[in-house]
Amino acid sequence: MEQNRGFIDRIEAGKAVVLSGKEEKETIYELDQIYKGAKEGDYIQIEGEKLVFDQEETHKRKETIATKMKKLNRKKR
Repeated sequence: MEQNRGFIDRIEAGKAVVLSGKEEKETIYELDQIYKGAKEGDYIQIEGEKLVFDQEETHKRKETIATKMKKLNRKKR
């Protein structure tokens, strides 16, 4: 079974748009292929046709973004 990583770029019209791989390939999934409570910005494992929430990667990326935002805000002062 192929396993890949990606993130949910957006959810619209009952579908999730996922960007995956280094080239950020866009793939569209039906919402029933995704875990309940999925939201934009979540990092996921792509396991065949199913998307599984990657809590650790999502948390790590959000922390990285928060740190960068703090640095940017300090530079503005």
